[in-house]
Amino acid sequence: MAMELLWPYVKNHQEPSVEGYFLWVKEQQDFLYLIKYEQTRINYQKALIEIANEVQLMQLYPEIRKIIEKNCVISRFGIYEQHQGLDAIIEKVNKALESLIPSIP
Repeated sequence: MAMELLWPYVKNHQEPSVEGYFLWVKEQQDFLYLIKYEQTRINYQKALIEIANEVQLMQLYPEIRKIIEKNCVISRFGIYEQHQGLDAIIEKVNKALESLIPSIP
């Protein structure tokens, strides 16, 4: 969790606790704080999913893991270790296409 999210709670409570923090977050009215909190929580959940995925892959037979890795990695350039998301690939293609369109004066 980002320090900027924890510090206001820790600074204002004599005996901070994890449970107390989660109760305190629910009472917050500052939308900027709540957005940062949700972004951090979502990023943490994504990291847990990626870790669980990798653990599952590690437990497979090597032959099966190679087949999955070969067929599941998305890369515009076909490079195995370059894990690009579809959004990044589409954005690059769109930029390339936009460069072909002449600007209007």
